[in-house]
Amino acid sequence: MIRLNPKKNQTKTVTHTIFPPTEDDYFSTLLSSKEFQNLLETDATTSIGMKNVAEYYKVDHIWNAFVEGTISENPAGEYFMLLKIVKIFSPNDNLWIVLLKDYIGMLEF
Repeated sequence: MIRLNPKKNQTKTVTHTIFPPTEDDYFSTLLSSKEFQNLLETDATTSIGMKNVAEYYKVDHIWNAFVEGTISENPAGEYFMLLKIVKIFSPNDNLWIVLLKDYIGMLEF
């Protein structure tokens, strides 16, 4: 492949990581963990998926209390409530992923 920029034979390269380096390599360990990969594969628009998300973020006791007191008529509303519960109560939200695309997709049925 021919480079389109005029500089040929560059010897210097610059690389960087997505996350800042830490002594314990926390983010790389977290992102490569099986639990995090299972979270990414979870369909959080279903009741089972919402339960898995709540368990990952350690708010399953709050989520279960919320689900027991409601009637499942509005899945988009439940999903939005789950996102709020995770953001407000989770001790595990240092790397918080907003699954907004799924929420918007639920509204467009």
